[in-house]
Amino acid sequence: MIQTVAAKISYWDTKVCSHIFGWNGKSYLDGLMLLLTRSGDGYLYIPFGIVLLLIDYSAAVMITTAGALAFMIELPAQKILKRLIKRSRPFENITGIHHLIKPPDKFSFPSGHTAGAFIIAMLFGTIYAAAFPVLIIWAAGVGISRVYNGVHYPTDVIAGAILGSLSAYAGYSIVHLISI
Repeated sequence: MIQTVAAKISYWDTKVCSHIFGWNGKSYLDGLMLLLTRSGDGYLYIPFGIVLLLIDYSAAVMITTAGALAFMIELPAQKILKRLIKRSRPFENITGIHHLIKPPDKFSFPSGHTAGAFIIAMLFGTIYAAAFPVLIIWAAGVGISRVYNGVHYPTDVIAGAILGSLSAYAGYSIVHLISI
């Protein structure tokens, strides 16, 4: 039973991955997907925190503190999962897929870029509720761009979104408990 479910998930994962990768080759979409994937690079979150400090100090303190805690949960969990699962990247397993960007590490499950984007989207969305839909669309776009660029499977992205969301929730909850 479990093997049948795993085989179906693997089949779906490979099919969807190939389909999304098949979208590439259109310059406008290639550029958008590169921009989305780069917007999920972790070092870019620091300038946003600095700008937020200048604009809305109390929100910045909450978001940066919760974000630091969330990343302290997410990063080790992601690294442990990658080392335990050791899932090869799509360009190593699926004929016709190659990587359009250099992957940051050897293994693909879960997507760290997606996890980080969901941490940011969830935390900023908690404070700025009107921006929440746009932030979630951006975070999902980061995830899709990882599949588009040949470095992740859809299930890597789904797992990254879950890991990032749970980490954001934990970070926010800890900050909220401390400030009560």
